[in-house]
Amino acid sequence: MRLERTYTLPNCTLSVMGIGGVDGVMTILTGFEFTFQHDHTKIRGGRELLDALLKTVNIYTQAYQKGQEQITPVSHMVLLEAEGTDLHRLTIQLPEIEPTVVTMNTVQLFDLMESMDRLCADQLTLPDLVLDLPPPVKLRKDATGGVLPAISGVFALMATAIALYVLPVPPPEPVPPRQTVPEQVSPTAP
Repeated sequence: MRLERTYTLPNCTLSVMGIGGVDGVMTILTGFEFTFQHDHTKIRGGRELLDALLKTVNIYTQAYQKGQEQITPVSHMVLLEAEGTDLHRLTIQLPEIEPTVVTMNTVQLFDLMESMDRLCADQLTLPDLVLDLPPPVKLRKDATGGVLPAISGVFALMATAIALYVLPVPPPEPVPPRQTVPEQVSPTAP
């Protein structure tokens, strides 16, 4: 049975086409297509390109979040590199086809990653699709400097909680008694 699954995010859409059984589980990938909304670029391919994209985008975004330097390419087909402070250039090079280049900002990059994460988490689509990442790349020397502000923030939160605990609780204010409103009697007709 032919199946199609679509994962739509604000900046990109991933459509996966394949073959599955009567249980609705797609087990064979026949193709996929990424469509980027900001420039209407489309990337199409098969399982090999999808695997290369998954690894490259996940490794790159993890390195980007940790403030690491450029990473070595995972595949000869997919290259993802920084282009300035908030831009990223994705290049897809397939044999005998002109390279496809997509320049995206960081939000668009994370939408791309989110669409692939949704695909990997979907148990009804390619359950054998496993993101096999290499061991993490070493951090830059100055990247560990983010630990001290986090620890000091935790201590500041604890100090604030202790100070609030020590403060006396004000006594409740007495509620004024309710005053009864006299009832008006309407005149009766003779």
